[in-house]
Amino acid sequence: MAWNSTAGLDDARTLAYVRKFGFHEHDVLKKCRLETFKSRPDATMMTPPEEAAFIAFLVKLSGSRNCLEIGSFTGYSSLAIALALPEDGSLTVLEVDGELLEIASNYWQEAGVSNRVRAVNQGGVEGLNALLAEGSAGTFDLVYIDANKESYPDYYESSLALLKTGGVIILDNMLWSGKVADRSDDSDIATTLRQLNTRILEDSRVESILTTLADGVTFAIKR
Repeated sequence: MAWNSTAGLDDARTLAYVRKFGFHEHDVLKKCRLETFKSRPDATMMTPPEEAAFIAFLVKLSGSRNCLEIGSFTGYSSLAIALALPEDGSLTVLEVDGELLEIASNYWQEAGVSNRVRAVNQGGVEGLNALLAEGSAGTFDLVYIDANKESYPDYYESSLALLKTGGVIILDNMLWSGKVADRSDDSDIATTLRQLNTRILEDSRVESILTTLADGVTFAIKR
């Protein structure tokens, strides 16, 4: 029988099993997830728990101490990263929506990691340019990108400049529900992500892998 690496992963029962037995979810992370789904119609924008757990695992595995997130939503992924950092670690979060940033900050505070988080109420492009202007090039160990998809190419370039050699860029939603594989889909987001997938694959500055985790997550190591 041929092996299919994605077999069963679209099945709700299998996903529920993974979320029960695949990793430990901090109490405040669970609270953030449940409250977000209860209160917000756009809750599917939140990073899935298994993806956030994997990113947190990678933070620990890589020994990352200085991380950057572009797009916080209600704070689930940023909280997962902050919890994975050492006591003296730092996470800079760029979020254009002040209301979302306030929601996220409440969860950071409740989990006792607000001292590790620097919240910046700016859009991705503006915030990244500000970081570069203040001399932060080559200082970050890990960057997680999950914001405005049309701006992903700009985020990617600026993140590379901000990243240390050997650092990791993580880009969410790179399959866009499979639309990138449908050449007849010429929508702006699908086209942007399709072109970016090709660009990253051919970029000699990084070593990359596009995975089927969640909605397609790309990991790129800066050479």
